[in-house]
Amino acid sequence: MKILALGDTHFGYYYGRSAESRNSILNYFYERFESIIEIAKAEEIDYIIHTGDVFNRSKPPKKVKDRVYALFKQVLDNDIGLILIPGNHDRGSLPSTLFSFFYDKYHIINKLSKVKLPEVDIIGFPYEYKDPKGIYKKAIDLATRDPSIIISHQVFKNASFGPNAFTFRYGDDVIDSKLPDHIKFTLSGHIHRAQSLEDLRVYYTGSLIRTSFVESIEPKGYMKIEINEHTTKMQFRELRSAPMIVKERVINGSIEQLIDGIEINPDLRTLIRLVGRALSHHEIQYLYSKYTAKQFPLLNFSPRKPDIVLNNMYDDYPVFKNINFEQLVQSL
Repeated sequence: MKILALGDTHFGYYYGRSAESRNSILNYFYERFESIIEIAKAEEIDYIIHTGDVFNRSKPPKKVKDRVYALFKQVLDNDIGLILIPGNHDRGSLPSTLFSFFYDKYHIINKLSKVKLPEVDIIGFPYEYKDPKGIYKKAIDLATRDPSIIISHQVFKNASFGPNAFTFRYGDDVIDSKLPDHIKFTLSGHIHRAQSLEDLRVYYTGSLIRTSFVESIEPKGYMKIEINEHTTKMQFRELRSAPMIVKERVINGSIEQLIDGIEINPDLRTLIRLVGRALSHHEIQYLYSKYTAKQFPLLNFSPRKPDIVLNNMYDDYPVFKNINFEQLVQSL
């Protein structure tokens, strides 16, 4: 059986300072999933598993929902199964459709439950706010068949994200349970960086597209999983994703002098991040008047308000400067 696992598609995500740029980004997310459908067809994938945050908000606009479910119908019409769990952006539940009445291979897991496939059982549950450790234990207890896979949208111990590799270690929402042998592994969404937590047998699929500038250093893609009677093969496959550019500068003099030396591509999502001291109202107004939305629709600045002092996040951290994309991809 061949599985294509992905997560955090965040359909309905808007970015940009103009209607045209926001629509362009919105459509880019749909186009990326269309490429996933073509890959699934070419690779003869049996099931696509989505590990949560299907939508960017819990009540997506009708035009967004309709477009997404039209894409899902394409998947199902090609006899490819689809299993979905809600993430935190979905607020624990996904919009209902009539697909389950017409497609045997369509499953929305809106509560802890099991999907029995010919080669493996899939145990899944929506993003859990109150007791993630407890619901994960229940998911483990629900796995009675060898082999089984758990799908979730949670935080697991030692998961990391961001240019300084912030790592989750402790907390009521941080899961550190080990899996019994008959459960092969857990697939999870929520952390947008693709990574493997070998000690817990947890694999984050990562997101298909960058939605935050802290993801600017990360490769994006999906996981291909092949399961047969004796072996399981797992591989992270990178997809080229539109870059997000961060230009971090320390303010030593005037904003005018500092900005004049920065080159900006108006066609790329770009963040100018100014650190070292707070900006005044006048300086913030100057930035947005110099770089107008019409000329630079994909450009933003941080901070956006006065009296906020930012520390270095990008330029001073070796994990950002020296990250080896090829090594990160192969590590899965």
